[in-house]
Amino acid sequence: VVENVYARNLKVKNMRREVVIMNMDYTSDRQAVRNVKPPLFRNMEVRNLTCEGAPTAILLTGMEDSLIQSIRFTDMTIRSTKGVVASNVKDLVFDNVQVTPEKGPVFDLQNASSIQIQRSKAPAGAELFLKLGGTNSTGIVITGSDLSGAKQKVALGDGVSADAVKIQ
Repeated sequence: VVENVYARNLKVKNMRREVVIMNMDYTSDRQAVRNVKPPLFRNMEVRNLTCEGAPTAILLTGMEDSLIQSIRFTDMTIRSTKGVVASNVKDLVFDNVQVTPEKGPVFDLQNASSIQIQRSKAPAGAELFLKLGGTNSTGIVITGSDLSGAKQKVALGDGVSADAVKIQ
């Protein structure tokens, strides 16, 4: 169990890896992972982080039977090759998280539920703000955000309900 972790006031540059990474897939052998008790990542906060240069802004990789949950990201500014990439996650909050990816969507979520994106801004010229996939995806709420810089606000994958994303 990895829980109750807090990271605050970080400034990084030219990262070789992701700025924030939580990866439950410890092995390339998926069958081996299923034979052990799944890990738990929950109740964490990353606050006041600035990054100039990284392959991926935030990478969260949960498992179908053990979701990464209850993580809060607040007051972050990240310039990276890819934006936020998260799969098998729930109860995440992105509050004033400004990500400028060189390519791809700002947020790429798969099998994500109960996600709040607050006070964000789509960078000018972004192809896509939110890409949502996975039939288990629901309850994505974008509030107080300026998506006018994105050419496309939201793209839903096959099997994703049309009401899975609410922009308020």
